[in-house]
Amino acid sequence: MKPATDFEIVHLYNRLAFGITPAEMQAAQGKSCSQIINEIYSAADKFADIDEVDTAQLSTMDVLSMNKEERKALFEKGLLFTKKLNLTLLDKFINDKAQARLKMTLFWSGHFACRSLNAAFQQKLFNTIQENSLGNFKTLLLEVSKSSAMLQFLNNQQNRKRHPNENFAREVMELFTLGRGHYTEQDIKESARAFTGWGFNAHGEYEFRALTHDNGIKIFLGEQGNFSGEDIINIILQQPQCSIFITRKFYKYFVNEENIDEQFVSDAADVFRKSNYEIAALAAYIFTHPHFYEQKNIGTRIKPPVELITSLLRNVKVEFDNKALLINAQKILGQILFLPPSVAGWAGGRNWIDSSSLLYRMSLPRLFFKNEVPMLQAKQEADDQLMDKNETDLKRHPSAKEMMQTYADTESFVQHFEKIDDKNLVSFLKNMYLGMAQNTLPSNTFNEFENLERKEKIKKTSLYIFSMPQFQLG
Repeated sequence: MKPATDFEIVHLYNRLAFGITPAEMQAAQGKSCSQIINEIYSAADKFADIDEVDTAQLSTMDVLSMNKEERKALFEKGLLFTKKLNLTLLDKFINDKAQARLKMTLFWSGHFACRSLNAAFQQKLFNTIQENSLGNFKTLLLEVSKSSAMLQFLNNQQNRKRHPNENFAREVMELFTLGRGHYTEQDIKESARAFTGWGFNAHGEYEFRALTHDNGIKIFLGEQGNFSGEDIINIILQQPQCSIFITRKFYKYFVNEENIDEQFVSDAADVFRKSNYEIAALAAYIFTHPHFYEQKNIGTRIKPPVELITSLLRNVKVEFDNKALLINAQKILGQILFLPPSVAGWAGGRNWIDSSSLLYRMSLPRLFFKNEVPMLQAKQEADDQLMDKNETDLKRHPSAKEMMQTYADTESFVQHFEKIDDKNLVSFLKNMYLGMAQNTLPSNTFNEFENLERKEKIKKTSLYIFSMPQFQLG
């Protein structure tokens, strides 16, 4: 097997992980793409649940029986825990070695987008997705569908015979499995009846309530029977459209957002379906296929905000006086962990970029590494109160000055390049952080850095690269 090129190495780490670090780049030299993929996925075998929120917070207290002050206190406690959960997860993305599992978990968290002010429900849902992110899609779908967070978010707790709530059933088909146009309104009504009785108890555990379940005959996607919710999911998975829908979304996230090769999607979907929906089989087919490495698919994806932030902080370790800065950055850039804009998740692609967000993206490295005041601040919106509550280290919406200082460990960063010759330093940095995007730059772009003292060369070249529009692609 031929060794992977620098561009292929960077491509793999951009897509399978949260960008590449100097140590990873050097370790990958001389290895084939298959060897690198195996190493990235082997590291994903060991993972740990998030355990930030006390399980006591799983209590689903009767909010309707509370007075105004009790509701306010419960609401504020939920916001605080959601904040802590956000920062715990971001830290995990930055420091955990199970990069492929976490990247896949972020993908599925957008696919199964869910919002809940009960941070314990959110924590439990994340752990469920993480555990199954590289497993079987049917298992993942069932586990997510039965999670307290999703059942609460999509109102299935209120779905009962004679008074069916169609919200959950609709989204299972429209957003999770088939896509619009591949079912009828009658299918929604019939499947909603099948999902009656699906709920959760006061501990946030799935509970089937037989007394509220509709045991009547249902007609769904051309089949007839006394279907349960599990039966509905089995029927959905039998539809060829299900594997096509999932594979197409997978392709857009990991291969190419805008130029979709429908024949390739069809072939990959066939592999996915014949594997009985094993996610690892789909990933293996796509990531080892020559199509994945075609020039049109390399360096063409706009990094989602969380991936951009993570890729920067994986390379240069930074301590923050006020970690609210990290939530503030997510908010400005339009992707707050645990707070997707809707059940449809984040739109992605070109939606990540506008004139103001691009300026902020390019200013992030100087904000993180040089304590410079950002060009923009987050707008105060009723939809997101994560920044509004007083709490040590996670205080109210802060100004740029309040969030300083940051302490970047640039000395440790410089040491990662000890084995790289001076004459190859700039070239190595360009290959690692820009990949093929460097081909769009004038040949003299980095000339000013070539004659600097070694440490300054590494620091200034890297900061310059991190601040370039081309670094936004991966």
